[in-house]
Amino acid sequence: MTDAGDDLIDMLDLLDAVEGIAYVVAPDFTIRAIGPQSWRTFAEANATPALADSQGIVGKSLFEFIAGDEVQAWYRRCFDAIARDERRSLTFEYRCDGPDCARECRLSISAIGGKGAPRGYLFQSVVLHERVRPPVTLFEPEQMLAAVQAQAHLPILTLCGICQRLHADKEADSWIEAEEYYRRGGSGDVRISHGICPRCVDIWEQDAA
Repeated sequence: MTDAGDDLIDMLDLLDAVEGIAYVVAPDFTIRAIGPQSWRTFAEANATPALADSQGIVGKSLFEFIAGDEVQAWYRRCFDAIARDERRSLTFEYRCDGPDCARECRLSISAIGGKGAPRGYLFQSVVLHERVRPPVTLFEPEQMLAAVQAQAHLPILTLCGICQRLHADKEADSWIEAEEYYRRGGSGDVRISHGICPRCVDIWEQDAA
């Protein structure tokens, strides 16, 4: 018979064995387990070495790592859709860019357990395509955090939390890629606010319907 510690080790091995990054979230949205090696690789690739130790993530709320009230509300709608749907899972594509690369990814969120209230949620994120590009300071995590904390005078630029396009013109419904933002003369001296663009809202509503 195995004890709880053995079960946790087996879970970590399993989460590391699947493609991409996999982690388990409790019904109260506390992160319970992450495949440590796959998570470390992900953190280093995204220039966030401070998050490389997965044990510093376990036990925290998932929503500590989802920026923006609108984006958090979007994820809560995902959880609600999963809980009431017979298929018990939701899959969508999203962007997870690093400072010097653009990544198109697929995220699957699945209920753990049979019908009724989920016993937890399994997240699996897989990179579908990656392309190298010149460094984009807007996606430097430490710079973004410093701007929010210490540079309140800087203008706010809204970033879609799903496709990572930018709302460059507040007077128009214009969401553009970071490269296009720079081509138009945009500056990296901004504070990033997170939201959801209309296109991603429409895609989610179609998938969740």
